[in-house]
Parts: sequence; C-alpha cells; structure tokens
Amino acid sequence: MSLSLKESFRTMNFLDATITSLSYYVRDTNNAIKVTEKHYKSKSNLETTDEEIDVTTERTYPNASIVDIVYLINQLIKEKTKLALAIESAKKYMTLGYKEDDENLTLDSAVETAKKSRDLAIILKNLVDLKSSETKKKGTGYKFNVEGNETTYKYDIDVVKAIDFNRTTLNEIYKKLLDKADKLSTLIESAMLQEKVAYEPLYSIHDSVTDIVEKYIASKVGKEE
Repeated sequence: MSLSLKESFRTMNFLDATITSLSYYVRDTNNAIKVTEKHYKSKSNLETTDEEIDVTTERTYPNASIVDIVYLINQLIKEKTKLALAIESAKKYMTLGYKEDDENLTLDSAVETAKKSRDLAIILKNLVDLKSSETKKKGTGYKFNVEGNETTYKYDIDVVKAIDFNRTTLNEIYKKLLDKADKLSTLIESAMLQEKVAYEPLYSIHDSVTDIVEKYIASKVGKEE
C-alpha cells in the first residue's frame, strides 16, 4: 500500500497529535496510581463491618494500563520514524520541473522558495501602496528681545513625504514574486497528490485516540509484550 505525499504529511501530523495526547495522559500520575480507602467502621460500631472502597480516579482508557499506553506511544514513535524515512525516500529524486538559476528545484526547496517569495511580496505591497503626502506643523525658536531677554517664537513647518523609489519597478517585482509563488504552489500541490510514499498506516487518520487505544489493546489479545 502507498500514500500520496499529501496523505503522508497528514498522517505524520496525526501521529504527532496522538503521541502528544497519550503523553499528557502518561504525565498525569492519577492514571498510574490506584487509590483504596479502608474504612474501619467496626472499631467504633460493632454492628457494622469494615469496608474497602476503590476511589481511584476514573480513567479515560479503563481497559489499558499505563504500561500499555507507554508501549503504544513507543509503537507510534516507531511508525512516525518509518513514515519519515518513506517520505524522505519518495522525495529523494523528485523534481517539479521548475528551475531557479538553472537548478531543478526539489520539493523542499520549492516550498521554501514559494514561502519566501510570498513573504517578500507582502513587504513590497506595503511599499507599492505608499503615497506621497504633505502636512504642516509648528516649530519653536528662540531669540533675544531688545531688553536682552531670551524669548520664544513660533513658525510654520511643511513636512513633505515623497516616495523615494521607483514604484513601477517595485510593482513589477511584486507581481513576478506572486506569479512565481502561485506557479510553485500549483506544482507542489500536484506533486504532493501524485508522488507515492511506500507506507501502510497502522491506524486511520480518522481514528480517535480512544479508537487507537482500543485497537492496540485488541491487537495484544493472546500475545505477550
């Protein structure tokens, strides 16, 4: 069985999220401790009997021990490693048919180029949209009057902000960057849907964490760890 690259990345994110969720469960020591209360009623009342009550915190996965969950996390980590290697293998000799400075871009370099091109385009758009302006404000000066005392006086100031670059040139660069990013994005999307990764998932990306725990416990029936 194989997955497309896009499905593989979704599966990788799914494995990450599941490992994180189960790791939080293991961190909660309430899931690793059984609490029993022993009520010695007979010492105070001969007509009653002593009781032993289980007050252990209710667990999300009651059919799985903390050890089971740890083994499951380890299994998922191994699956993530297996998938990562399969993705690397699939991408190793893959090109998109797009050249940058006479070099064929790989998937990773294309993703990075598209991202950086869009980032720069956003910066340039802010510059292209700048407008010249003129505002007025008041300035304060100092002078000596006829008595020789220092006094202040007000005067007008024109603040002129003028575009200090070639707007047409920047606008052309801006559009070319967006065109490049759009073209690369289309090629990347196509490649991620078509390129196959040799990997067979143990669990469906639509399984909940509870589903995965139950499937893992079921797979253990009749087997030793």
